[in-house]
Amino acid sequence: MESSIHITVVNLRNTQGHVLLSVFKSEDGFPNNPAKAVKLIKSKITGDKVEIVLDNMPDGDYAISVMHDENDNGKMDTGAFGIPKEGYGASNDAKAVLGPPSYKDAHFKHQQSTSLKIKMKYF
Repeated sequence: MESSIHITVVNLRNTQGHVLLSVFKSEDGFPNNPAKAVKLIKSKITGDKVEIVLDNMPDGDYAISVMHDENDNGKMDTGAFGIPKEGYGASNDAKAVLGPPSYKDAHFKHQQSTSLKIKMKYF
């Protein structure tokens, strides 16, 4: 069965750039390799949150990663020791501990209609 996933990304620090969202069906590539994602979305920021609807999504397990690409260069900018300079987040608000969040912590089961809120985090 197919239905929609509604995602609200909150806690954006400004309206510069875009929010990049990647949807993964497995841990392969999650969260840093969008080439392995099943769906990629680039969303304009118009306020303090971004709402994205993914239509026609088959039921199943997914994990979502988001990035606030403030300078619109299409990649996560990092500083010393690989610490992100731009905002990031994941479904289930999975924590990044000594590296990116894990698929296991971010994955969710989508059936019928799913609503998610992801809080953008900044260092």
